[in-house]
Amino acid sequence: DNEDMMNYVADILGEVGEIVRAGNGKEALNMLANYTPDIIITDLMMPAMGGQKLIENLFASKKWANIPVIVLTAKALEDDKLHLLRIGVVDYITKPFQPEQLLLKTKNLLTYYNRRKRLKIDLSMKEVSIKEDRLSEKAASFIMRNLADSNLSVDSLADEFSQSRSSLYRNIQVETGMTPAEFVREVRLTAARVIVAQNKTLRLEELANA
Repeated sequence: DNEDMMNYVADILGEVGEIVRAGNGKEALNMLANYTPDIIITDLMMPAMGGQKLIENLFASKKWANIPVIVLTAKALEDDKLHLLRIGVVDYITKPFQPEQLLLKTKNLLTYYNRRKRLKIDLSMKEVSIKEDRLSEKAASFIMRNLADSNLSVDSLADEFSQSRSSLYRNIQVETGMTPAEFVREVRLTAARVIVAQNKTLRLEELANA
């Protein structure tokens, strides 16, 4: 966005790691040709190439598609939020925001995605294409078959696979780097993205009940 906002964000996130700045989406894409960041934070409104076009380019690329993105936006309408979900945005922050809000969301996303890198699951709403060799793969298949069950929990997984809660925690943690609760959330989130992509007119309250 503008230089003042870039400096403000850079100051907030200075403790997280190295900050590389771009004045607009076009500059960002040029930088990404030789640099792969752990996370991208962008505004929607920018000259030359806006945030939406930048994000569409990111998620169209195999090289950049898995980089988590936080969008800073002055808009807070439902349609804008849903569109961000459709094009793959993980999180957004409405301006103005508290510095701690951006810092915590950035740290949490970095932690989450570092764990997620260890979990590679190809999920489809039409077909569960998972090789069920490991507990995490069997658990993902079970979760996908029971998405409509709002009571699905870590205890449900433990019962399904005849494991104690502590054993399930340990085994899922070893295989995926996530806690069982985080693992359930990840599978549900992946499924939700597929639902949104396949139902262009879906509203947020309908997604919550899908």
